[in-house]
Parts: sequence; structure tokens; C-alpha cells
Amino acid sequence: MLCSENERFKLFFDTLNISQKNFSSIIGLSIANVNAWLNDRTHITGEGQVRILKKYKNLDARWFLFGEGTFKSETESVGEPTVNYKQQSNPDDMNTFISELFDQLKQKDEQIRFLQDQLRNYVDLVNINKLQDK
Repeated sequence: MLCSENERFKLFFDTLNISQKNFSSIIGLSIANVNAWLNDRTHITGEGQVRILKKYKNLDARWFLFGEGTFKSETESVGEPTVNYKQQSNPDDMNTFISELFDQLKQKDEQIRFLQDQLRNYVDLVNINKLQDK
């Protein structure tokens, strides 16, 4: 197990083979944030953790947040739809395309809700442990 969340972030980031600029664009935070995390100047914020976990569904949240479990290195960005609208030319194809996008959106919403529930459970466990330690 790696010691710090920043070390886990570095390990994860190194598997992506993308620039800090591209990564910051994907998660919607500044390149300064990403650079600070990689250089141990600041800890990853809760917002940063949530944004990363939303975009990289194969990253194990338990490992990323707490260093427990296993890191799944086969990360995949979920920010782009798998259907290409430019290929659609007639109205029936466009209706199919729109329907497929809604299905993908529903799946992503379910994944986000699952991760949010998982995060809440871990936060509750941490809070319970803190109360028991007092």
C-alpha cells in the first residue's frame, strides 16, 4: 500500500500517458491543481477526487481514496459518448442516435450514483472510526 493519496494519484496519472493539460481538461479543474497534486504541494481536494472518479470508472474508489483494495490500471475515460453524431444523416438515424445517447447518459448517472453512495459509505466509516477513537 502506498503511503499518501498523492502517491496513489501519481501512480494512477502515470498510467494515463496524457499531459497534465489534457487531464485537467478532462476532469474540469485547472492545470495548477493537477501540477500541485503531482508535486506534493497540496492534497487532492474532495472535489478533485469526485471528478476523477466520475471520469475514470475503472479506478477503484476504495484504493484511490483510502489505499485499500487494488488499483485497476486499465482506466477508461467516460467523458465521451461512444456514438458519433456526424455519421447520422437521416431523421430515423438521428432518433436512434438520440435514444442511444439517452441510454448512455442513464448508465453514467447510475455509475455516478453508485460512486456517490460508495463515497458516502466510506465517509460514514471514517466518521464512525473517529468517534470510536475518542
